[in-house]
Amino acid sequence: MTFTLRKLINVIAAALGVVALFLPWYKVTFWGTSVSTNAFGNKAWIAIIEIVALVLFILMELLPEKTVKSINKVLVEKAKIIKIALGGVTAAFGLLGMILYLSESYGMGQMGIGWFITMIAAVGVIVITVIKAKQLDKVVAGKATKK
Repeated sequence: MTFTLRKLINVIAAALGVVALFLPWYKVTFWGTSVSTNAFGNKAWIAIIEIVALVLFILMELLPEKTVKSINKVLVEKAKIIKIALGGVTAAFGLLGMILYLSESYGMGQMGIGWFITMIAAVGVIVITVIKAKQLDKVVAGKATKK
């Protein structure tokens, strides 16, 4: 299995997205008192969907192509589309979480650092998967194979 720079960046970004789900996602300040919650607060179902999407993304990046082929041949052919869709699911549910949290607090709260990191990670995995840069396909670890 070859581990390219693209895979390394994608795995790091997705892992940061998972960690960010445990950081403060939403903060409400009222009369000098502030309360914050992570993604598993009121809207735990959003966090569960996001963590599943990001973990599936990481698994798709880390599993060797031969293993994925043995599971299902279609997965190998559509891997890029599936990874983009998983990043899109993460971004969409992050936006949904923002809308739900902001609507419940009547504008008295603000999104926390965890939400921003999750959204950057979601957009990052999409961009890195789509971008066509030869530098990102350089081998970091493993054997380089000629295609």
